[in-house]
Amino acid sequence: MASIFIYEDQKTGELFHYKRRGSHRKNGRRLVFIKKSRAETSSNHILNRIEESYSDEKAGYPPNCNKGYVEKNGKCAPE
Repeated sequence: MASIFIYEDQKTGELFHYKRRGSHRKNGRRLVFIKKSRAETSSNHILNRIEESYSDEKAGYPPNCNKGYVEKNGKCAPE
């Protein structure tokens, strides 16, 4: 299991996630360590997939249809 270290910018309140613990800086300001999380990093999270799908659709890319579906008029439809 991977560990994630969470740091906060005290001025803006913005949170940053790092794979290693140490002295981190953003915009010339030192980040303050908040906590260690034992969660797995997942790039395949549902919110990430929705965001990518929306941005691809907005950019005009065709959808990636699952098996048994084909693209018709920019949308996935059964064969």
